[in-house]
Amino acid sequence: TSLTSEDDFVPMDLDYYQREGHVYRWKLNGMRPDDVAIIGDLDETFSRDFLRALQICDVPQFRPGHSCREPKVFGSTLIFESSPECAWKGRRWFHPDAILGECVDQIGDTKLHPPTKREMWESHGDRLEGYGHFEDYSKYDANVLAGLDDNMEGQGPLWLPHEFRVEEGGEDAMKNDEWKSPSAYHFHNFFMSGEEVRFKYSTYGHANENALVKSLRHIHDAGDLMLAVMCALGNHTENTESSFESIPGTARPIYYLNKEARLARHSLWQDVVRKDEEKYG
Repeated sequence: TSLTSEDDFVPMDLDYYQREGHVYRWKLNGMRPDDVAIIGDLDETFSRDFLRALQICDVPQFRPGHSCREPKVFGSTLIFESSPECAWKGRRWFHPDAILGECVDQIGDTKLHPPTKREMWESHGDRLEGYGHFEDYSKYDANVLAGLDDNMEGQGPLWLPHEFRVEEGGEDAMKNDEWKSPSAYHFHNFFMSGEEVRFKYSTYGHANENALVKSLRHIHDAGDLMLAVMCALGNHTENTESSFESIPGTARPIYYLNKEARLARHSLWQDVVRKDEEKYG
């Protein structure tokens, strides 16, 4: 059966099915139940301090014997748009996501975490309603766990990689300070040219069929590129930080604490925007 021939096919489904391959690579490389699996896009990363904390601190979600119903630890993520000088104010992203190996598909024990039902061939794609989708386990309890040993009550299924990102069940992590400083960063659209930006938006999971002929500021409906363009032109709004230095808190990315590196990237982005505005208006 072709995925794209299904009447209810959603382009992002291809992203989900592709991610399923991660668990087989993890298993091949020797991941164990006491290892931590992290899923993130290439432009998302936990901070160095937070990664170190995950290694040495007692994280409740990473204690052995987890039910796997709420196993996630995910970032409270500071978002930069195309430049370290262009950051959202008052808005956080919520990836990457980390889960203990014993709750991960192909790594954990299916005897302790029986498989759930999903929308494609029962074992692929999103979880069905009541089978753990958005933390509703009513049908999973009634149809999967019922009749098993009493000590199975409250257990959950193992997680596919795309479920790290799309399903609920865990805790967002931030610093315990007055600013609730972030634990992760999203370096969104840090491309080297307008052509690279357009290629992304014309081909990725949320593809815009007009991306190749629109000005950068009008490509993305959510306003991410509009913010990045306006910032490059020196036009800040109530939704943006006025500069990298104005970002509150104690967890700005280490690399961009170097002013020379920071301004080099911002200057490159300004050149990209300048050329785009001249060509597309």
